[in-house]
Amino acid sequence: MTPFQKKCYETLKRDVHSGSVITYAGLAKLIGHPNAHRAVGSAMNKNPFAPEVPCHRVVKSTGELGGFAQDIKIKRRRLQKEGIKIHKGKIVNFKDVLSTSVKRAIIGFHQDDLADWVAELECGHFQHVRHDPPWIIRPWVIKKSGRVSNIGLRLHCKKCTDGAPKDTFK
Repeated sequence: MTPFQKKCYETLKRDVHSGSVITYAGLAKLIGHPNAHRAVGSAMNKNPFAPEVPCHRVVKSTGELGGFAQDIKIKRRRLQKEGIKIHKGKIVNFKDVLSTSVKRAIIGFHQDDLADWVAELECGHFQHVRHDPPWIIRPWVIKKSGRVSNIGLRLHCKKCTDGAPKDTFK
């Protein structure tokens, strides 16, 4: 297995959950290789870990199912079992089930230069978690006990979705 294939499989298993799909291009972007959608397709075709690594959840950007190393009927059945509606080889509710954002667990906190609280996410990205009523209501941010109780909370990580590099402390 190549490092590229391993990254595809690990990312797919971790980030694309039952009842959702991702496009070949979307997975390529998620692993930091935005132009490698054909290589992602090739990796899915060689997936030795199916169905634990759910390559059946990777589809074309048109909502069509795309290929499948095994019988395409198996891909269709697996998706339908997960609640995906398919008609004539296309996902009916494609935009509703398309995975476009990634959730990552909070593993710690620190304060920035302005004393605002920043969540440290498992992916290596940082995200502000302000309590700034009336716009943002997060009273748990204010007290240490609140922050500690939210370790493990999963937040949308736009930086992962965009394929951004990990954040670093200055």
